Amino acid sequence: VLRNAWIKMNVHGFKDTVEISIQNSASKSKDGFGIGLENLKNQLQHLYPGGYIMEVDNNENEFSIHLKLGTRK
Repeated sequence: VLRNAWIKMNVHGFKDTVEISIQNSASKSKDGFGIGLENLKNQLQHLYPGGYIMEVDNNENEFSIHLKLGTRK
């Protein structure tokens, strides 16, 4: 159990893009195998082929993901 857990979410819509940022507290233990991230990548590729940017940062205290959708020219 992670004490003092937190999560932050931001969604911003622009004319041609949507940006989504999610950060949450993380523990030093690495439960799971990142299957959710692989599923997310597969779905993004299917729904937005060549039209998204995904950045993931995972350190011992915080996990964050930033998505930019609709980046096609």
